[in-house]
This record gives sequence, structure tokens and C-alpha cells, in this order.
Amino acid sequence: MSAALALALLLAVLLGVSLGTLGSGGSIITMPVLVYVAGIPAHTAVGMSLVIVGTTAAAGSYLLSRSGGFHRRAAAIFAATGAAGAFAGARLTHLVAGDTLMAIFAALMLLAGWRMLAPRTPASERRACSVPRCAGVGLAVGVLTGFLG
Repeated sequence: MSAALALALLLAVLLGVSLGTLGSGGSIITMPVLVYVAGIPAHTAVGMSLVIVGTTAAAGSYLLSRSGGFHRRAAAIFAATGAAGAFAGARLTHLVAGDTLMAIFAALMLLAGWRMLAPRTPASERRACSVPRCAGVGLAVGVLTGFLG
């Protein structure tokens, strides 16, 4: 095992623990660490990031379901369409250069940061998760995460 791979695996474990503990958006932390700290090529880091973030999301979902704060139907729809979208997005990621992939990722990070700072809609005004809405959002998020990690 190479030193870069060993470092990436160690960072994956540390990131998984921190993301699971803090509930952070996974790939926003994982991708840059894998690419810039561990020296993993961007295209390889996308797949690694998906495994890391997916594992922590599964663990968090399990813990949330035990406390009763989990909408199983919405999660099932989102998961099924998200997995299909991630598969498609992962097929597209090899069509762009690694530097371009990281630039797109940086733009998405800026958009996510801006959305976090924007005023929030009160919970009472949020729309319910209908099948078409959950499926559409799941597919879109899946394509983005498959493409960018």
C-alpha cells in the first residue's frame, strides 16, 4: 500500500467520524482533503468521497430512525433516485479534466455557502415531500454527488 493511499484511508476514517459527529456536508470537506492533502487524483477522490459520505449518511440515518425523526418514505424515494443519479453522474465525471472538476466543485461550494447564509424558510411553510418532488430532488442531488463526489 502506498503512503498516499494509507494517508487517504486514515483521513477517510477521521473525516467519517467528524462528519458523523458534526453532521456536516460530507464532500465539501472530504474532496479537498483527499485531493490537496492526500494527493489523490480528483477523479479517484470522487469515488472515495462517495463511499465516505455514503457510509456516514447511512450511520446517521440509522441513528435518526431510532429516535423517530426519520421519514422512511421520503428517504426511500430519495435514496433510490439519488443512487441512480449518482451512477449517471459518476459516468460523466471522466468527461472533464481534474482541474475543471475541482473548479466546478469550488463553485458548488460557494453556492452551498451562500445558501447556508441566506434566510431560512420557516418549517411550517416548507412543502411536503411528494413522490415527484422527492424523486426529482434525489435524482438531481445524485447526479451532482456522482459527478463531483
